[in-house]
Amino acid sequence: MSSWYFETSGFNYLLNSIDFGSFLNTRELQHLRGRQLYMSPITLWELMLTSDDVKSDFLVFSAQNLFSEKMLATPTELMTRYLRNSYPANKVGYDIYTDLEIGQIWSRMTTDNSARVQYNKLELKKKTSILRQISRNLSSIIFNNVNPKNDLLFSISKIVTVHYECLRADGFLPKSSKYDEAVFFKLVVLFAMLFFVLRIDFDSNVIVDFWNEEGVNPEDSTKILTHLFENYPEILKRGPLLEMAIMAYNQVKLCDTNRGLLLDSYHMVYAPYVDFIVTGDDGFSSLKNSECHYEKKILHVSELNFKDIIYLN
Repeated sequence: MSSWYFETSGFNYLLNSIDFGSFLNTRELQHLRGRQLYMSPITLWELMLTSDDVKSDFLVFSAQNLFSEKMLATPTELMTRYLRNSYPANKVGYDIYTDLEIGQIWSRMTTDNSARVQYNKLELKKKTSILRQISRNLSSIIFNNVNPKNDLLFSISKIVTVHYECLRADGFLPKSSKYDEAVFFKLVVLFAMLFFVLRIDFDSNVIVDFWNEEGVNPEDSTKILTHLFENYPEILKRGPLLEMAIMAYNQVKLCDTNRGLLLDSYHMVYAPYVDFIVTGDDGFSSLKNSECHYEKKILHVSELNFKDIIYLN
């Protein structure tokens, strides 16, 4: 069974390509053809954030009639599972589906159109507003050009730089001639900070539980990153953080940062776990063209023959 993950722009393209009445048929036909169409909490998060509430409800309703009853895990779930298990020889030996309550709710929603997910839109917006602010100023954060008057971004930039310099000085960073080391590993540190310190994900309780298991106070931000890198140095060599950092690195080097960049990078956390990432976003296409190991992994919707892969009325 091949796994097809649709990030948000890829899903939106589907909506414009097939009739709503054929969604269920599409899901069943693809299943018969050995394909599972997946969505993630990150895609759901973006659908929920659609400013028009009526349109947001329609997008979620459409998704529950199209995608598999199993929802992929959140980036945080995948990262903590990776830290516990890793994936040597590129074989993932752990579950890739969410254990959160949203997974159970989603499963019901895919078979019962009256089922709904309850969420706090303002809370979700609050989380993404920080992400968007960091995204817009990503180059300034990485190159230490943040205006000191912006306390949040200035602090993030300083913390990222200090941790990068410590990791380099202590020999934790692997050698690579492909990337600008300072830019790439500052991005890795930044993503670690987003998830393990700021806890900006669909559900932040996963990280709180992780730190409690580690015996680290989840509110002690001064110790969290140091503990992470010293006890799990493999996170700097491969794994989910690097998948996201590669996406962001490509855009930073192209000087193409925007407010949605970090959320786009969040979608790349699924790269090791699925057969295909389907997208309508040019940023993913740029990544595909610059990174050969994504050549067959990322599929832009313009490459797909919809008469072949989905059911049409």
